[in-house]
Amino acid sequence: MAGLYVKYDVRKMETGEMVNDCFVLRPEIDGAAVAAFRKYADVTNQCEFEQRHYQLA
Repeated sequence: MAGLYVKYDVRKMETGEMVNDCFVLRPEIDGAAVAAFRKYADVTNQCEFEQRHYQLA
C-alpha cells in the first residue's frame, strides 16, 4: 500500500488523549527518518532537537 495510512495509535503522554493526523518516524529501522530529523532540525533551528537526534546517524 503506497502513501500514508494509519499504522500506530499515538497518544499524549500527559493525558492519554489520541493524537490525530500525525505519523511515526522510526530511525532505528528507516534511514529516511534520520534524514527527516536532520531536515526538521535545520528548518526549525532547534538546537536541542538537533543535539538529541543527530546522534542517530
